[in-house]
Amino acid sequence: MTTTKVPRRALLAAIPIVAGSLAACAASSPKNAEKKAGTFLLVHGAWGGSWCYQQVAQLLRNQGHRVFTVTLSGLAERSNLISPEINLSTHVQDVVNAVEWEELDDFVLVGHSYGGMVITAAAEQIGGKVRAIVYLDAFIPESGQALADLNGGGARAAMEKQAKATGGYIPPIPAKVFGIEERNQARIDAKCTKQPAETFLERVPVASAYTKIPKKMYLRATRFKHPAFDRIAATLRTNPAWAVQSWDVSHDMMVDVPEKTANYLMEAL
Repeated sequence: MTTTKVPRRALLAAIPIVAGSLAACAASSPKNAEKKAGTFLLVHGAWGGSWCYQQVAQLLRNQGHRVFTVTLSGLAERSNLISPEINLSTHVQDVVNAVEWEELDDFVLVGHSYGGMVITAAAEQIGGKVRAIVYLDAFIPESGQALADLNGGGARAAMEKQAKATGGYIPPIPAKVFGIEERNQARIDAKCTKQPAETFLERVPVASAYTKIPKKMYLRATRFKHPAFDRIAATLRTNPAWAVQSWDVSHDMMVDVPEKTANYLMEAL
């Protein structure tokens, strides 16, 4: 038997090639594939602020995602700027500005409750940059509708009357009403600030761009009884373009079940 001796120099030269091939195989293996990192823009609901998403945002960042939260004008840490002149258009511009100044693209846009009004209207200006839109127990208006109109049952007249009595504001609703877990109620009640009434009364001129966003998700939190949200969820379930889920949780799921909420948002990637 004849043995061919391979020069030591040739063996050393082959090592990088073999190592590179093994690395390529490992990278292509599903078991070793890295989780896809994404970008999220989280918009809170009425009376809230970016504080609502503190835990969820941290959980997402721990997974390597970029997370941006917007506190809408006149609320929470921006309550020193509150004015009865602030309306839905103001809050829409808050979101559009965040996208522009943070140079966001191919991101997941999330809106909770009233925040659904904001992201729906904002999509008319930024929809082309949004890869997925997620509504967390949220309002979705049609063109020409305001939140007050979606609530129905004389809600507009009641809000207008309340605004007149308070100088243009709607005070926060107690956390208990939303079915929020008792351990979190005091904190939420302490942080909520009054809401400019015009944010509820101004109608969305056009609401159509959000329907063209590639991925659309809606989450209904059933512990909070709300006919408008029930109607929205029921309608969307008949549309194959939407992924709709119902959870037995409170309206503020990002506070009560942050881990579950973070995992749900990652499904949008």
